[in-house]
Amino acid sequence: MQRVAQRVELKPSNITSVHAWNAWVKSRTSKAFQEKSDWYRGLRRAQIPHTTSRKGMHRLAHEMKSNTDDPKKINRSKVWIAGHTHSDGRPVRPEFADTFEQIQTLDSQMDSTSGDNIREDAMSKILGKDKPGRVRDLYKLFHDLAGNKGNPGDMASQNEVGDVNRGVKCQILAWYANEDVVVTEGEFCSADKDYKIGKISIGRNAAAVIIKTVLDIEAADEASAREQVSPREAVMRRSSESTSYSTSTTKSPKQKCILLDFNNSGCTIAEGKVCSTNPTDLVHHVPLGENVSKVWVEVVKIGEAAVWRPNSEVVYISDALGTTVAWPNDKLLFL
Repeated sequence: MQRVAQRVELKPSNITSVHAWNAWVKSRTSKAFQEKSDWYRGLRRAQIPHTTSRKGMHRLAHEMKSNTDDPKKINRSKVWIAGHTHSDGRPVRPEFADTFEQIQTLDSQMDSTSGDNIREDAMSKILGKDKPGRVRDLYKLFHDLAGNKGNPGDMASQNEVGDVNRGVKCQILAWYANEDVVVTEGEFCSADKDYKIGKISIGRNAAAVIIKTVLDIEAADEASAREQVSPREAVMRRSSESTSYSTSTTKSPKQKCILLDFNNSGCTIAEGKVCSTNPTDLVHHVPLGENVSKVWVEVVKIGEAAVWRPNSEVVYISDALGTTVAWPNDKLLFL
């Protein structure tokens, strides 16, 4: 009874119900809650806190590269070590001193090109592979990286998408290659479908990226390499081949068609007529491009379905009734 009275005396004034207070105290002093609390405390103790404060890893890497004669030597491991040690070189926690020493030793033994692949650098070998949903530092990528890279040629972009210092560093893979081939490096800006580049929304399943570095201008897949073509030529060639296949004699202008949902749901969202398949024709002031048709929307089946290229006036397919939209050829069924 004495313990119960003591608990009641500790009740805050803003809690009027004694029953609610006792129930809360009971839940917080239970064995299950204590086990859960100990588990989370163990996770926090296992974390290695950084010492960059509000500066962040990206600005730290920029400063380190600016203060050295050879910026290429500033790899991910060196930035991580600098961001988790005090100004006098002490590790942020003494219990992690062995981990820091292992990373430094392994990094010094590896050549300069080994640090380019985050799956093979010193940090990945000592700390393990990055877990999905976590960002270990500025080198978090959106895709698995290719193992080797060519000699980079720096090329800063004059894109309108914003301040380069705010982006997460990423690598862009060649979509046409059978294997993961890193073509360029850049900085992620936004994945918001309403984000605009040159007054055009990027749409769904896309991202705005500032191109910072071209890794291999002449990168190509195995078939293209045998023919000595550049990535741009390979892309245009494949686009032309697929376009010639999709724009066969069965798809003449003004032919009726069914518009399928571009998110691969298989739903019929509208019916219309093909007006043009010319890549240079404009729809809402934007060229069609390869493998795209200009379609006049006559009947709407699912009004809330999103259009493939939204703009300020046409966002849903119901907005496009009685006008034209651009639609990918592989999402059209011809009647």
